[in-house]
Amino acid sequence: MPMNGVEVRPLAIFAVVEKENPAAIYASRATQFEGDAERAKEKVKLLTWLRLMAFVGALAGPYWLYDYSGKMAFASGLVFFSVFLWLVRLHQRQNRHLSYLKALVAVNQEEQKVLKGDYTHNSTGEAYWEANHHFAHDLDLFGDGSLFQYLDRTASLLGATRLAHRLKTPWQTPDKIKSQQVAVRELAASLDFRQEFLARGRLAQEKPDDHQQLVDWCADDREVAAGTIYAGLLVLVPVAALICLVAVIAGWLPEISIFYFILFPLGITGLHVRTINRMYLRTHNMMALLQKYATLLSLIEKQIFESQDLSNLQVLLKADAAPAGATIKALSDYLSSLDNRNNFIGAILLNGFLLWDIRYTRKVQAWRKVHGKHLLQWLDVLWELDALSSLANYAYNRQDAIYPKIEALRTPIEAHGLGHPLLITNQRVDNDFSLDYRGKFVILTGANMAGKSTFLRTVGVNLILGMMGAPIIAQSASLAPVALFSSMRTTDSLQDNASYFYAELSRLQQMLSVVGQGFPVFIILDEILKGTNSKDKEQGSKKLVRKLVELGGGGIVATHDLALCQLATELPGKIENACFEVDITNDGLQFDYKMRPGVCQNMNASYLMKEMGLID
Repeated sequence: MPMNGVEVRPLAIFAVVEKENPAAIYASRATQFEGDAERAKEKVKLLTWLRLMAFVGALAGPYWLYDYSGKMAFASGLVFFSVFLWLVRLHQRQNRHLSYLKALVAVNQEEQKVLKGDYTHNSTGEAYWEANHHFAHDLDLFGDGSLFQYLDRTASLLGATRLAHRLKTPWQTPDKIKSQQVAVRELAASLDFRQEFLARGRLAQEKPDDHQQLVDWCADDREVAAGTIYAGLLVLVPVAALICLVAVIAGWLPEISIFYFILFPLGITGLHVRTINRMYLRTHNMMALLQKYATLLSLIEKQIFESQDLSNLQVLLKADAAPAGATIKALSDYLSSLDNRNNFIGAILLNGFLLWDIRYTRKVQAWRKVHGKHLLQWLDVLWELDALSSLANYAYNRQDAIYPKIEALRTPIEAHGLGHPLLITNQRVDNDFSLDYRGKFVILTGANMAGKSTFLRTVGVNLILGMMGAPIIAQSASLAPVALFSSMRTTDSLQDNASYFYAELSRLQQMLSVVGQGFPVFIILDEILKGTNSKDKEQGSKKLVRKLVELGGGGIVATHDLALCQLATELPGKIENACFEVDITNDGLQFDYKMRPGVCQNMNASYLMKEMGLID
């Protein structure tokens, strides 16, 4: 449709920057991280051998030195074992670094695939599909080849849920959309931050019930081994153990004294072992997840943000005195320390000399009491930024996208060169489109396969992206926040004993209910009343469009029923006709997929049936 002479200017807050070549950058980064990963792998191998040598030394040293000097044997064993433990920690750290580098390689290799049109490795978002949603099914927001699958670069399960929620309920206020545009633009330029955030997030997998377990744990106020008596024992027992150990080494007490000493702390721990076991089993699975959250929150805290929305998210991480990331890491470390109880010898020694289980159980409880009320708020920040990061990745990849100008109480969308983001750029045909504010419709006609349904989804998807604060595929555009409603894929239901026609009427009834609430609604309809005869369909369709105009709705109605185009004459200024034409020549059907004013003149159903041998 024509732009009606309206000039659409880019947002002033966005400076013009030189376009990058994402494909070349991803290829370069993948090569760089592959080299880093190879070097890290060599370090892991070296540390493996050194760790083995230290372990052998811890066993062989005391054996060789025992006949010469018992004290030297004990000292050598202690030194080698300490070195062994240090090397174990280094080995674990280097392994984590190697996994991180491999994740970075995968991230950049996957982005190269996406730029070639292959994003099948991403989640389809099928779990977020809603049968009766106002537009999600019709616009292919979820499922194979969906917009969600194309966009999703989330590092957390709840981040993906937040992205899905925003697709289904985009922002409705101009100021919020504008501030989100600034945030997306800033994150799009922060490639290093986004890729580190995603790669770190991939190092720990999440399960659907993890969030609920965290919520339940934060709300649980039960305590184990509480009170000042246990606080005193946590100080006295290690001091007494050290004195006893020194006395045995000095020869003041017999060696059996150590055995008798640890019975008392073990007995105290045994009084609470069942309760501690239940608490441990409940929190054990959270350890890796909390470590992941701590790492991601620390990345957010360290990043310098200029946009208002991103800065506000950082402020929410300062609800407590300590940094959110470091605070959650402390909890993860407490849970990791409790993990040492799984080693039988370690559990005996640690509880016998340090009351280990009680010590770290109390630390976990104290953490929950002080910081538990902030944990879910911190994680909400993480999930919000995670969803924004996916939009920013899309913005970075799509150098042909622009940020639309956001205006209130104007046209829902006015765009030059509007295209669908999931279509390959060099095969995509873009169109101009504009529609005045309320109570106006475009009746869109055209032959089969001429591009009507694709264009309907192009308009709908770009409206959603624009209202999320993301760029859209256009040369220039402006839009106003508007509620969306579509009816394109109505289906019958044997289970609910609902015919196709009844299902379609139910959908239209739902649409009228939404439009009747008075706020702006952009409607996308494809072939109204498909389940009835042609005369009934013509009369019912005209009456429905008239009612939508009266209620103040606006949008696009695609149809093969040319009689519906008469409404342009009956309701001048309210209805416009537009079409996609097809040329039937000796060489076959010729489509240009360009929308033009007027009513479609050529139909191709009979031609296609003849070509397929269905009719003479």
